[in-house]
Amino acid sequence: MGPKMREGIEVMSDGKVYTSRELRNKGVNKRVLARLKEGGYVHEIGRGRYFLDEEYVTGRTDDHDKDHLLEDFARAALTGGEGSVICLYSAAQWHDLSIDMVPQVQVGVPRSRGPQRAELELVQFVRWRAQEALHVGVGVAATYKGVEIRVTDAERTLVDLLRYSPLANLGDNSGLLIDEESVTEAFALYFKDPRANPARLIAMAERFNVREPVDLIIKSSQKDIGIGAECEAPRGICP
Repeated sequence: MGPKMREGIEVMSDGKVYTSRELRNKGVNKRVLARLKEGGYVHEIGRGRYFLDEEYVTGRTDDHDKDHLLEDFARAALTGGEGSVICLYSAAQWHDLSIDMVPQVQVGVPRSRGPQRAELELVQFVRWRAQEALHVGVGVAATYKGVEIRVTDAERTLVDLLRYSPLANLGDNSGLLIDEESVTEAFALYFKDPRANPARLIAMAERFNVREPVDLIIKSSQKDIGIGAECEAPRGICP
């Protein structure tokens, strides 16, 4: 391995996902990136985004360092009311399944609950008919200034992203669609993490009637980057 490749690995050693432009700005050019990919050191996911193979990650930041999200999530939880759930893109941010910034916090609430209009710039409500949607795969992820923040776990988040996408539009709110690319990217990020739990994901998919499309995505992920080991507890949820 040449010095340029070693420098590229060092740049990406924090385990984060980088765009080709970000890598170029850090001195990793296309030729070096291509060699890293060919050697299996680096993997690519949608839209020209790259991450270092887990074997070479040495400087990963704490997965629970989510302070930048807590204030907005707490306000959104108060706006949604008792039993509300941070979900979809916002939950994906919590679980590091998306690197896109979303202007509104997406909050699952009972279909019958009305919004508080003063907070609509902050919150996008996702209305669920079934009570189980507010409880299955949901847990308290953090407490901020006395406010419990309930978030869908990683596997439930993936299932919800899929349900509200063109891949399997089964959500209660048919007007709310997640783009297909965001779904496939979230699955790819999930399966590159050694804590990925395919068995739990499949069980969640069966619970919400999206087993077939999830199976297809899992097969694709196995082929491209492999699947991590199973874990005993949901990711990103406090025990």
